[in-house]
Amino acid sequence: MSEERKACIEMGLSGGISLHEISKIVRHYVELVRKKQIKIGTKVKIINGYVKEGFSGIELNVGRWGNIDIEPDDIPVFKKESFDEKIIGQLKEIEPTKAFFRDTGEFGFVTNIKIQIKDKIKKITVWDEKVKEIQKLKPGDKIEIKNYKIKENNEIEEVYINSKTTIKKI
Repeated sequence: MSEERKACIEMGLSGGISLHEISKIVRHYVELVRKKQIKIGTKVKIINGYVKEGFSGIELNVGRWGNIDIEPDDIPVFKKESFDEKIIGQLKEIEPTKAFFRDTGEFGFVTNIKIQIKDKIKKITVWDEKVKEIQKLKPGDKIEIKNYKIKENNEIEEVYINSKTTIKKI
């Protein structure tokens, strides 16, 4: 298939498209991954992609109307908010719990803890039902935190623990 024909198909300018031509486009994107042009950490811009429920969860699809730009210059910078990495450290301090009312009228709970990670102390904000889990621990306990959130507040990185976070004494 010529590059011009492929470009027309990718841009949706073709009146009719054969299954053979579609399979060539799919193979093109698979080859990008196989040849390591797209790998973990590669910045990509998906143009005209769509999301659908797949066999193992949500899938991002490029499809015949879409395209992938590899390492584009105009890609927006997003701050990573959720982490699969884990924090392991020694619990140094648990501040008193604060109760508050949400706009919905429901109660909420929040506290801050300090964890020593290697040679630095990290302040972490704990929300709602995870406050009860933290209260079962005591300073000096070594803990592991997974699936936490990071947000920036006045250019200061803050770690948040919420309902999706796991906290384990180790």
